[in-house]
Amino acid sequence: MRVLTIETSTPSEEVAVVDDGAVLASERRVAGRGQADELLAAVSSVLETSGTPLERLDAIAVSIGPGRFTGLRVGLSTAKGLAAASGVPVLPAPTLEALAGSGGVFDGLVCHLVGTVLGDRATFPSPEIDAPSPAAVAEAAFEAARRLTGDHHETPTDLDSLEPVYLRGL
Repeated sequence: MRVLTIETSTPSEEVAVVDDGAVLASERRVAGRGQADELLAAVSSVLETSGTPLERLDAIAVSIGPGRFTGLRVGLSTAKGLAAASGVPVLPAPTLEALAGSGGVFDGLVCHLVGTVLGDRATFPSPEIDAPSPAAVAEAAFEAARRLTGDHHETPTDLDSLEPVYLRGL
């Protein structure tokens, strides 16, 4: 399945086109001013580089948090706009699950944190994991869809009800 992934929950934002776990094209940058314009430019670039017209995508997977307030709003708004224009379904990707798929540990009840938290219960798998990988965002979205519907081909959410999970103060 060919998926556009939008990950804006962390300061290291990434947009990619993933096909069955393989990243065909990606752009990563540090969030800043003009975030929405830059995000749309990155989407256009990865679609062009991968040779994928928007309408030919099977899904748009977007990180829904927890994460940065502005980043999540911009990412989700972009995904919703692209979906409304193209008819491509949006699959929400829980950020913690995507981080876990990138090399962290997450068991659904106890989260061993990936990042800069100290303590005996924190796990630091690699200093390079500061944001979920595009393939992990796609897989987290498919897993969330399977849990809700039993099939990742069905979209479990409508665009109006899709909301991000915020971490305030970041």
